[in-house]
Amino acid sequence: MRNEHILDILDEKVFGELSKAEKTSIETHAAHCSNCSGAYRAARIGAVLLKMSVAQNFEPSPFFQSRVMANLREQQISNNPLAVLGRLWKASRTVVAMMTTIVAALIAVTIFAPEFNKVSSANIQVFDGYSTEMVILNERVPMKEPTNEQVLQIIYGTLNGAEK
Repeated sequence: MRNEHILDILDEKVFGELSKAEKTSIETHAAHCSNCSGAYRAARIGAVLLKMSVAQNFEPSPFFQSRVMANLREQQISNNPLAVLGRLWKASRTVVAMMTTIVAALIAVTIFAPEFNKVSSANIQVFDGYSTEMVILNERVPMKEPTNEQVLQIIYGTLNGAEK
C-alpha cells in the first residue's frame, strides 16, 4: 500500500462502508503520504457531516403541501385544459340536476294543471262605466249621484227588495 495511493479506494467505496482492515491500511498509508492524508481527512469529515445531516429531522415549511398541490394542478391544467371542465362538472352536477328537476316540474305543472286563469264571460265582472283606458289615463268616470234607496240597498245588501 505504501507504493499505491489510497485515492482509488476512497473514491470507490463510501467511507462508512470500509472494513476495519481497509481503514487500518488506509491510516498507515496516510501517515506516510501527505497527498493521501488530506484525502483521508476529507473523507472522514465528509462521513461525519453526512451522518449529522441524516440524523437531523427535516421539517417542511408551512403550506408546503398546498403549494405542491397547486403547482400540480397548474401543470395538469396546462397539459389538459378539458380537465378543468371535468372538475367543474363534478363540483356542480348536483346543482344542475336539481335545477333540471325543478324546471321539468314547473313545465309539467304548467302543461297538466287545470287552468285557473282562463277568462270566461261568466267570470267577468262588469263595472259601471270603467274601462281600461279610463283607469290607465286616470280619467274620471261620469257617474250620477246615487239615490238614498240605492245607498241603503248597497249597505244592507238587498237588491230589488230581496236579500242575497
